Amino acid sequence: MASTNKSCANNTGFSLLELLTVLSILLILISISLPPLGYLVSSSRSDVAIQKIFRLYNFARSEAVTRNQSVYFCGSNSGLICEKKWHKFALIFIDIDKNKRPSTNEIIRLESIALTQGYVESRVAFGLNYTLISGQGTAKYLGSMVYCSEKKEPSLYRRLTWNRTGRPYLGTDQDHDSIIEGTNGEALDC
Repeated sequence: MASTNKSCANNTGFSLLELLTVLSILLILISISLPPLGYLVSSSRSDVAIQKIFRLYNFARSEAVTRNQSVYFCGSNSGLICEKKWHKFALIFIDIDKNKRPSTNEIIRLESIALTQGYVESRVAFGLNYTLISGQGTAKYLGSMVYCSEKKEPSLYRRLTWNRTGRPYLGTDQDHDSIIEGTNGEALDC
């Protein structure tokens, strides 16, 4: 007589309890990793913003040397005037009429920056809202441009500074506390 006892040994499916357990573990792991991922995204935005400004500063310097003529570099919210706090445009222009404002025929480049998570603050000597690069590539005024995250998190702030020769460089974290220092050696602030 044949055996009627059937074995369930070939069942390869998951029970509902096993599936819920695995999903619970995955949700816990995802919730633990989300804050660091959010910080990485914000940090990347800060890096991209300051790198774009760095490239535009170098472009302005190159244009000054190529033209053998002083070139202004600044930021703007309207695209029409230089401003200390800005998040929309970078302006590169020559100043034929000597009014320190770009006219249509003086603009070399008007670049959209479109910062949605922060702004840039121009910190140039004498409270100027622009920097002036000579035809030899040197900077007439010392200063920096600081990217400030709207999250008010100092580790997301970035700085572009230039020296008297006009050479730009990015701010660094000398004391390894994840906050970039200003020219005075203190933590960068906005």
